[in-house]
Amino acid sequence: TRVDLSARVEFTMHAVSPAFIMHLCQSIYGRTPEAWLVHIRGYEWELSEGLTQRASINLEASLQAVQSMI
Repeated sequence: TRVDLSARVEFTMHAVSPAFIMHLCQSIYGRTPEAWLVHIRGYEWELSEGLTQRASINLEASLQAVQSMI
């Protein structure tokens, strides 16, 4: 999804929203880059190493989609 500007602050000790970062770019530099979020579906959230096969397939599909956009 495309990231748009938002002055709404959603700040915690560990994260701010991508939209707020775009707002900061506009405020500081007077311009913003084109920015997109890539959403990759995951399936299992237990503590382990690596991705499930289905998540790996989703990752590969996402990489192909991003490469086609570039």
